[in-house]
Amino acid sequence: MSKVNVKFFGAAIEAAKRKPETEVQARNVRELLNTLSEQFGESFKQRMLDATGKPQPFVNIFVNDKDIRHLELLETELKDGDEVLILPAVAGG
Repeated sequence: MSKVNVKFFGAAIEAAKRKPETEVQARNVRELLNTLSEQFGESFKQRMLDATGKPQPFVNIFVNDKDIRHLELLETELKDGDEVLILPAVAGG
């Protein structure tokens, strides 16, 4: 397992019980999201993940400034010291 730093932005901070960042041990993004869901509860899970456990379409996740959509999605491997950003898209007029 790798120890990574997770930073939350926008509505993700609220879902993470107002913590702007945390450290998590996980092998990949899927495991990281599961751990965060356990740590922050149902509110985090409902706001960040769909019914299948995948990130909601409006939730952007970056590993070391690279969008996981351009990597291995939920199977993106994590290494010690990686930085993960969880950034819900902002919409409105």
